[in-house]
Amino acid sequence: MAQVIIGESAEAPLLGCAVLASALAGVHPTISEAVEAMVRPARRIKPDADAAKAFDALYDRVYRHGFSALKPLSHRTSTEATAASDDRRGVVAASLLAADAGHLGDAADAVLHAGADWLHVDVFDGSKASNGALSSMGPQTVKALRKRLPDAYLDVHVGCRDPSAVVETLLADGCSSGLTFQFESCASLDAARALAVEIRKGGCDVGLCLAPETPISAIASLLDAGLVDMVDILAVAPGRGGQSFDGAAALPKLRALREKYPDLRLQVDGGIDSTTASDAVDAGADVLVAGSYIFRAGDAAEAVAALREAFPPETSPREKRWPWQR
Repeated sequence: MAQVIIGESAEAPLLGCAVLASALAGVHPTISEAVEAMVRPARRIKPDADAAKAFDALYDRVYRHGFSALKPLSHRTSTEATAASDDRRGVVAASLLAADAGHLGDAADAVLHAGADWLHVDVFDGSKASNGALSSMGPQTVKALRKRLPDAYLDVHVGCRDPSAVVETLLADGCSSGLTFQFESCASLDAARALAVEIRKGGCDVGLCLAPETPISAIASLLDAGLVDMVDILAVAPGRGGQSFDGAAALPKLRALREKYPDLRLQVDGGIDSTTASDAVDAGADVLVAGSYIFRAGDAAEAVAALREAFPPETSPREKRWPWQR
């Protein structure tokens, strides 16, 4: 392991900036030479590899515990901050349903480096809720992704016959950022309400997914009660990737939801590419889920950038530039 140099200067951040500035300005040919010339070492420490491994293991255990314990507070803080601002940042969520299942971790890592904001994880059990589709991803997948990518936003979509059981497992693991459940899989409106409350209590963002045939009136009472953070409008039949965007089914729902609930996150999933993304954003979407378009592109970074072009330029909170705010 490389030595750690502790310098004489107590102003490490300022010294670091000065080192970078001198290298960029050409005063020193490289950063390494700038460090040698500008940093006066007080001590040199060679890390103990065994001690470092022990610390990493302890940190991992403490982090997992603290992560679960603090998520409810974090959720309340972020929700309050969002409500206090008119600003809204568009989100590109990469759907891992279209990624190489044999190298899922590498694919997830790569797509985040390509510029995706979220990872969209579909948990399907082959039931009617997922239109008979069975995904290769489940709670253990979410745990593995969280271990590899501790800072990633994991947007988990549960399309299962018994969503409450799967949600319970996911909440117990404490690895999901947002949990979206298929509304049609709930036995009743009361069951959907109870599940939303449980997800919020567990510290995750609450998402509700609607199949193309379900009217938004079916979930109006849940939205009016403030139990939902995001509505996921499917522009295709649930369960399978690679389908064509059904604008006739999705766009009117997005427009109606955006008009009535201006602060609600609206996600659109299915058939999203550079063309349909613009239509969806114009109708009110601010979260674009794309799988095939990103993962089957020659350059994932270019695909993500093309989707981001659908969003208006980021502006100050006072400057409303979204299509539905004009």
